[in-house]
Amino acid sequence: MLKKLATLVCSALILSGLAAEYQIPFMEKAPVIDGKFSAGEWQGSSSYAGMYHRGKEMFLSGRHAVWNIGYDEKNLYVSMRTELPPEGTRLISTTRRRDGKTLLYDDNTEFWIADSEKAADRSYYSVMINTKGTVSDTKFYLSGKMAEPKWGNEWKISNGLDKKENVWVTEYAIPLKSLKFNGKITGQKLSMMLCRNWQRPFTQTPFLQFPHAFTGVQFYPVFRFAEKGYLPVKVESIKGLPQRDFTLKGSVYNPGKSIRNVIAKVVWTHSDMPTHQEVHKLSIAPGKSVPFQFHTSTNYIHNMAKHTAAITVTDEKGSVIYADKYAWKLPMHLADAWKVSTPEAASQISFYPSTNVLGFRLQIYGNTDKVNVQVAKKNGSTSNVVAVKDFSVAKGEVIRYMQLPALGEGTYQVNFTLSNNGQKEKTLSNEFQRKIFPWENNDLGISDQVFPPFKNLKYTKNGIETVLNKIEFSDTGLYSSVIADGKELLSKPVSLYCKDAAGKTGLSVVSKGFVSSKANTGIWKTVMKGNGFTLENRVETDYDGCSKFILTFTPDRGKTPVIRQMYLDIPLRSDMIRLFHVVSAGVIRNNPAIKVPAGKGVVWRSTDHANGDMYGNMHCYLWLGEMARGLCWFSDSEKEMSLDEKKVAQELIRNGKELTLRLWFANQDMKLDGKRTIVFGMQPSPTKPMPKDWQKPRFEIPPHGGSAWYGGCATGMGKYPAWNDWEVVDRMKIARETGKLDRAYVESWLNKYWKGHPLYNHVRSHIYGGFVNFMINRPKSPTMIYFEEYGIDQFSPEFRIFQDEWGAYEFTQRKWMDWKDITSNSAAANSVKIIPVKSYQDYALWYGREWMKRGVGLYFDNVYPKNIFNRHSSLAYTRKDGQTQPCSAIWTMREYHKRMWVMSRMLQKETKWPLQISLHTTNCMCIPILTWTDTMLDLEWGWANGTKPFPQELLEIESTARQIGAYPHAHFPLVGNAVTHPHDATYMSGKAVPEMVKTDWAMRMIYEILRQQYRGMDFRPYDKMVYDFGYPNCKVINYWDENYPVKVDNEAVKSIVLNNGKKVMIIFASWSEKPITVNVKLDSSLKVKDPVFQLKFNKFGAEIIEKEIIK
Repeated sequence: MLKKLATLVCSALILSGLAAEYQIPFMEKAPVIDGKFSAGEWQGSSSYAGMYHRGKEMFLSGRHAVWNIGYDEKNLYVSMRTELPPEGTRLISTTRRRDGKTLLYDDNTEFWIADSEKAADRSYYSVMINTKGTVSDTKFYLSGKMAEPKWGNEWKISNGLDKKENVWVTEYAIPLKSLKFNGKITGQKLSMMLCRNWQRPFTQTPFLQFPHAFTGVQFYPVFRFAEKGYLPVKVESIKGLPQRDFTLKGSVYNPGKSIRNVIAKVVWTHSDMPTHQEVHKLSIAPGKSVPFQFHTSTNYIHNMAKHTAAITVTDEKGSVIYADKYAWKLPMHLADAWKVSTPEAASQISFYPSTNVLGFRLQIYGNTDKVNVQVAKKNGSTSNVVAVKDFSVAKGEVIRYMQLPALGEGTYQVNFTLSNNGQKEKTLSNEFQRKIFPWENNDLGISDQVFPPFKNLKYTKNGIETVLNKIEFSDTGLYSSVIADGKELLSKPVSLYCKDAAGKTGLSVVSKGFVSSKANTGIWKTVMKGNGFTLENRVETDYDGCSKFILTFTPDRGKTPVIRQMYLDIPLRSDMIRLFHVVSAGVIRNNPAIKVPAGKGVVWRSTDHANGDMYGNMHCYLWLGEMARGLCWFSDSEKEMSLDEKKVAQELIRNGKELTLRLWFANQDMKLDGKRTIVFGMQPSPTKPMPKDWQKPRFEIPPHGGSAWYGGCATGMGKYPAWNDWEVVDRMKIARETGKLDRAYVESWLNKYWKGHPLYNHVRSHIYGGFVNFMINRPKSPTMIYFEEYGIDQFSPEFRIFQDEWGAYEFTQRKWMDWKDITSNSAAANSVKIIPVKSYQDYALWYGREWMKRGVGLYFDNVYPKNIFNRHSSLAYTRKDGQTQPCSAIWTMREYHKRMWVMSRMLQKETKWPLQISLHTTNCMCIPILTWTDTMLDLEWGWANGTKPFPQELLEIESTARQIGAYPHAHFPLVGNAVTHPHDATYMSGKAVPEMVKTDWAMRMIYEILRQQYRGMDFRPYDKMVYDFGYPNCKVINYWDENYPVKVDNEAVKSIVLNNGKKVMIIFASWSEKPITVNVKLDSSLKVKDPVFQLKFNKFGAEIIEKEIIK
């Protein structure tokens, strides 16, 4: 909600969390947008100084920052200037591709801005830019439509580095028409938010106090376009804060033709000292600027005290023309201290311990034509050479790999000797270490045993039966029948269309059938002959019903056949397919979860939706179905396919009663000049039954495991307690068993490991929280630890050795923050994004086992297909244009989570407490991965920025967990977090609107999603009502069931029916943003009195009715 001020100008910066108003001055002359800030060009603008660290209390950063704002008839103009790192170091800026998601990990600025508040279809926009000028922009729709990446803004943006002033300059010219401003601009309002995102360490600093989520457009600061003649005020610097000083410098400009008089005042407040103020009266001649300066002495500014400085500038009439309020606290925030490594060397290396492979990257200048690489183990002052190899090179970037022998523990030096025509030029050196860990090459979680609720596979001549589904294979090895939970999904067999250069389309089957039929895995192999090549289709089907199709094309000896076209057709019964889910690698909160588009012919193309960081338009995961029942297709990479990225790679085609998913493997010529392997997967759902007590668990099932700090880990991404000292967890186990807290031990542990560390108080509160959490779960309720977010704790010795093998990116700096530099605010920078390859799985399972042996389950955060750019450890590859095409790593993630789930089943007998695996995802129901969980947590977001309920079809597709057979949890309110908590966009205050709590409960009941008490939302009275009624042991009828007995004449209203034999209870919820009245008709099968009636709903309302059954 925007707070309206009484006067035309803001009287003070309101720090209540609601948006305040600022003024945008009219500029007679437009500034030049060239990335070079000139005070003269920006003379008619206003400026603001300072940035704020995000948190419950927002205090000024010690880093220098100023931004300017102004407008003319055509454009809004904004300039940002932020501090550069110390001399000799650089900002991190690696992303060159427009809209690349890796830009998040660069130093960048964010600009969030909304359309005119008068716009009928109001949207808001995010533009992010790094120092290379790479832009990532997204358009968001307040209507609730999915966000539009690669929006393609009309803005003019330029940036540059001003080494003299030591600032990074970013300038914008934004056409007002692009923000849907029409008519007279003066007096209209604009909402926007600016932020600088820093690395080394990571921290976010908005330019105005903004504690909310960046998508919280309703909380953005509000700016009013001022009348011509408005006096622009500039605050140009705030200096001296770290030194217990406060010096504010600024100026007022008079664009008019007569002398103007203003009063500038600053009021200082201190939590431990009296309030005081300073006032300046300024007289400003036409066309001139008059400076002002405010200063307070160190006598007033003490460490640990809270300080504010409120500046106001008023005109002759006493109207406030400028206001801002600064809050700070000393010592300055730890994240203000630059954590920098040495400048990048001319050579970089990567070492892969599992395979003993060394990679290196060199930048070759001049005429160097050869590099001699020597690897030697260092032994004091001497060294033993273990490998030598020569490489031919040319000018430019060179990336090569070389095989090393098995290496023992120690430090190894790599020398690169560059030469030209046999003449040595120079030698470059790097080092890496090898340490051998006890967890390497383990087989934890790898078993042929099939664990409940799955069952051993059953076989027919051409088919496999899982616990819920039946699959039949055709002669080609593709699905000919898919019976999911009792119903056939296919209208006819899946087919592979293959057209060769001669126009022939046939493939003749040479051999077919099962080659292995174990209880846990079945393997089918078909060999086919094409024109000049052989195609082998090997299909490996796991006991959850996931089939891995491995298509291997081998050209005949001496031939190089060409395939002109090739695609896979999956023909589905349209009466069984209502819902459609598309997942793009590396994308959450923007994956379509929709109804299948209506129409005939092609109703959807893969080009209809952005594809994250992937080049081309082959989305990594597609699912089609009806509630739990459906079929998915997925693939890690199109590396071995032949796809023209300008053409469609995937499409949905409706023909009568048939809906065909067409997946192109070659939409351009595919030359078979060697072996080529295409791998994809298919899996029907549901994959396993729901837990027996999922509607009313016998124990409270927690959705997640809190923080890793609760388990005594050294960072938020740690896998084991600090310094691998498991005694602290053993003591937690004792507290769980006895209900008693040993405070003396906790204090001794804190003093032993954390005394004197900046995070002492942070760790202290969390470790006590961990003990309390264990004690709360003293009964046989599951407890979990925050274990994974696909990031590795960079302080661990394992990371220092395996950083290249595990990293999502190649060629790291090999120099990272030390443990002493950890700050809670830079927690994200403490971890490095990983790919869970086999060695990482071994590492994680080794320590996961230690938690499980002590009765602790594991929580995995943000489980969704990733963007992996490591070309050595994954299927990422270098394109013809030199760019890296990432892969999604679905198969790798699937194996990781399967191993972890299997290990939890194997270890359950060793503990009396139930072991739970919980996977959190948002808008990514990727069943090959998520099937390996007990609990699923969805929806860490808000639809339409939390102002509207999540769409019904989205909840059906991704939030009920029925596709994967897990306890279903939803993180944020289904009705909308900004609806339940309208005055708190961060959704943290715990103060909820009672009527909306009822609606959220009703929506959760309708979809039978567990109702966790969370942030002021008390569902217990409503739960007691349905439990007393007999739920879930009574008859439960869902609205998607066949012959649902409740008819409502408005699709905005959904319901669930409970029948205990004596009464019928019906719970209704409305998705309508307006009050509505609906007509309801109950089917005669319910046998109730007065089956026809009306119901009135307020905005997003809910109603609960009971009717007696007629005997």
